Amino acid sequence: MIDFHSHTNRSYCADKDLSLDFYEQKLSESSDFDGVCITDHGMAIYFPDSVAWSWEYIKDSRIFDNHRDFGNERLEKHLKNVALLNSKSIYCGLEVEMSQDGKLIYDSYFRRKLHPLIGSVHYLFVSNEYGYLEKDIAGFWLEHNKKLMESGIDILGHPLRWISSHAKIDDSMIEQILNIAQQNSVAIEINSHNITKTLYEADKKMIIMAAERGLKISLAVDAHKKVQVGNFDFHNRLFKECGISLKDLNLLNLKDIGL
Repeated sequence: MIDFHSHTNRSYCADKDLSLDFYEQKLSESSDFDGVCITDHGMAIYFPDSVAWSWEYIKDSRIFDNHRDFGNERLEKHLKNVALLNSKSIYCGLEVEMSQDGKLIYDSYFRRKLHPLIGSVHYLFVSNEYGYLEKDIAGFWLEHNKKLMESGIDILGHPLRWISSHAKIDDSMIEQILNIAQQNSVAIEINSHNITKTLYEADKKMIIMAAERGLKISLAVDAHKKVQVGNFDFHNRLFKECGISLKDLNLLNLKDIGL
């Protein structure tokens, strides 16, 4: 299997010993771990940690503009570090946020070098204290995801994670996400990181509905720790409970992301 979404210590939230060298070692030792896309967080490349964790750039994209040169230099170096591995099984992508005015938090100059570009929602400035009701949050989230999937990304990262802790997920919400993904040729990610019971049940519904439509499915370990690297146990369990095998899925492949 190929993991299209995992991190190294370049990401602030990953363990310090999770290095590129470790991925190379793991790939050489495993018989069912066929490749990995290193998709570190764009926020960890473009911002110092204090700025990254403030999330203010989601609300104000001018913060990204002020850090563009800083981040571009770091991203160029990161791309070269991955290329130095001379590995046919390790590829370099990026996981990015989108500001609430619709701008991806990275420099599009690098788009052709990134395989894949993942768009994810980790933070949005909506809460009851701002006057939002649960249905408003769901609508705002859907609109944000629509813009995100229309922006040219390859994969929608952990599609239901953020909303699962802010609103009740129903079949209609999942169906709308899948509709938008299908319209924009964006792969739906099955992600094994930070899974709650609520999210697990929602992901089961999502994978069944996505499989019925023949949508592109991306497998993601989203590793932040060594022990997680190349571990697809979650995916195998999820598919088994859904009564789905890998051959039933339209799995994302390397050609789909330009490799």
